[in-house]
Amino acid sequence: MLFVHRIISSTLAVALTAGGSSAHIPTEQTAPPPAVSMSQYVPAMWHDTIPIPDPPAPPAEVAAEAPTVPVAPAPRLVVTSAPDDPAIVAIITAAADEYGVDPVLMLRIMRCESRLDPDATNRTSGAAGLGQHLPQYWAARAAAIGMAGASPYNPEANARVTAWMLSTQGVAPWVSSRSCWSR
Repeated sequence: MLFVHRIISSTLAVALTAGGSSAHIPTEQTAPPPAVSMSQYVPAMWHDTIPIPDPPAPPAEVAAEAPTVPVAPAPRLVVTSAPDDPAIVAIITAAADEYGVDPVLMLRIMRCESRLDPDATNRTSGAAGLGQHLPQYWAARAAAIGMAGASPYNPEANARVTAWMLSTQGVAPWVSSRSCWSR
């Protein structure tokens, strides 16, 4: 500001001495003033009270210095098959022996159909028990082996009907689950 004031005042003084007319203003160029520190314009009492922030530090190596926080693994759903109930396996094996069918095949079919749960019920079809027999056929099948009136949830009755069907019809009644039990 001081520099501009000096230029204007010196220019006006020259112009006034040259005849007072504004027709000619000398265009004399002067050298710029020496560099001035802004601290001379700030009162001395402010020098100690106004903090001047330091420039931001360059980012540190994040990967090298970042602390590792242990993270628990996400819980996984693990499907495990419960061990077979020995009593159910004995009932199925006895029925397979009675009708001369492969007990291993019969166990595999029943594992796929009901997971060897005598109380299993298919929500869509209503198939019930170990061998997943449809309700509309159960009564006739149970009567055919001499167990008329037996529940499809009775493991012995269901195993015997399944063994009888395997001996007379083969695996056809369980062909829809073949991909499971034929492995």
